[in-house]
Amino acid sequence: STLRYCGNSGESVEAVKVAMRELSMAFRVKGANSEESLRLAKEVVSKDMTDGKSWVNLGNAYMAVFFASSFDQGDLVRALKAYSKADAFGASRDPDLHYNKASVH
Repeated sequence: STLRYCGNSGESVEAVKVAMRELSMAFRVKGANSEESLRLAKEVVSKDMTDGKSWVNLGNAYMAVFFASSFDQGDLVRALKAYSKADAFGASRDPDLHYNKASVH
């Protein structure tokens, strides 16, 4: 995995998580590659299930997939679940989290 590879190169896990979240966001810019964005977001969450920021990123990735290609209501449900996890793990002060949750409803 990307996180394991980077972690072995001496980078702190936190720095790698931040970099991977930013890379995931970069893939979503203008719908460039929402599927790769989602893959990276899932990988970051799988490495630290208690990181609220990573859960927000995952929710955003599901939203991007929905609007870019899938139009599958399941992606919106998954986005809401990720946003709920983000809220539970400390991201509740992020105004974007609440805006994005409201956008799904």
